[in-house]
Amino acid sequence: DTYDVKAQAHKGINIAWTGMRDNIMYFSEIDDVLADLAKQHDFCVLFMTSARDGSGKSNARKVVAKPYPAEFREWSPEAFKKMLAVSDIAVCPLFPNEWCQCKGANKAVVFMAEEIPVVTSDTYGYREFLKHNSNALLCRHSEDWHEALNGLLTQPNLRRKIGSRGSVVARKFAPEKVAPRWLELFDEIRPR
Repeated sequence: DTYDVKAQAHKGINIAWTGMRDNIMYFSEIDDVLADLAKQHDFCVLFMTSARDGSGKSNARKVVAKPYPAEFREWSPEAFKKMLAVSDIAVCPLFPNEWCQCKGANKAVVFMAEEIPVVTSDTYGYREFLKHNSNALLCRHSEDWHEALNGLLTQPNLRRKIGSRGSVVARKFAPEKVAPRWLELFDEIRPR
């Protein structure tokens, strides 16, 4: 139910994100917040995605152009495990639109499984499993993002508390717990 990642010592604080090739666009929701926080805190945002977006443009160039410390990492299972090992906080920003409201919580749950505290947009999909100020931090506005990230950047105990509570939720998604339910559902809908 986890990647069996062993946390590694590192300097500063790493904020992790992973997504599909075009999902860097969601960072327009929090770029200004991260730029402001970078004036006060030592952190780096680790972006893990494909090398090129859907139009063939370089995602690495988009990351380098960010107004805060950021690093591009091309997605692979091994690279993802390495990123998880040096991640202190994870972010899942989304646009406040109908499409994003229907996205699931899988990405957040993967980070939570490794006890990495997660800050997400407040969407239906995330709200179904994540509870604000308990096992994650959910944000609607830039002020919420600023408060949530500032709190996690300055309070190691808050990171540990949210991360630990998040891992409890993530364990509910372990394959041995989810697979039997999927089999039941497939059996219910199979042709007879």
